[in-house]
Amino acid sequence: RYCPENLKDNDEFKAYITCAVFSEDGREVIGSYNDEDIYLFNTYDPEGSPHIHRYQGHRNSATVKGVNFYGPNSEYVISGSDCGNIFIWDKQTEGLVKLMPGDDNGVVNVLEAHPTLPVLATSGLDDEVKLWMPLQVTAGPGHCWQREQKEYMLKTVQRNLNDRETQRNSEPDPLDGQMLWVLWRHIRRAERRRREAAAARGEEEAVSDADTSEEEEEESDGELEDMQSRLEALRS
Repeated sequence: RYCPENLKDNDEFKAYITCAVFSEDGREVIGSYNDEDIYLFNTYDPEGSPHIHRYQGHRNSATVKGVNFYGPNSEYVISGSDCGNIFIWDKQTEGLVKLMPGDDNGVVNVLEAHPTLPVLATSGLDDEVKLWMPLQVTAGPGHCWQREQKEYMLKTVQRNLNDRETQRNSEPDPLDGQMLWVLWRHIRRAERRRREAAAARGEEEAVSDADTSEEEEEESDGELEDMQSRLEALRS
């Protein structure tokens, strides 16, 4: 029913929605698009009406990213990113108000807010689900933490925008380097969990696997680097 004008009949790349969520009162809907921005539409507007807000700075390329509202009255828009950060925008101003490292392995996929409490649950490629809640921050001398946060936000957003532009201008590659890295890490972690489960059952193979797990991890790191180098050589 709704689609951003700049994504209609786009010849540069095919855009599709990875997640869409209604606001608390149902008057608004946000949609996140593959390696594009997040757009907000008014559900009371006629079909085909343009978006009324646009939220920028994150990346939605390596995995399927969710998007959501946050706050008792849907005052904020939140999303994960390929860079491993959680992005929080002010819904009305479209300004980025908070950026938090949310995943050690580099990708945040799912975000879900508590219906009544200011608590946020997130998950990505890590093994655990993280819970977040706002805390009172005590400002240090000269508010150094504010300057550091602003610098981190600017660098992260600029890097994401540059990476997106670079990927769009390059030739289509079915073995995207970032996707390859994500898949490889996922395979390694799945194998590690299998070994741990076997060890818990007392299987003999788990004992021998545990003795060599560190060596195999180092070897897999080397194999991954070699695969990435080959990929880069093919691109050039």
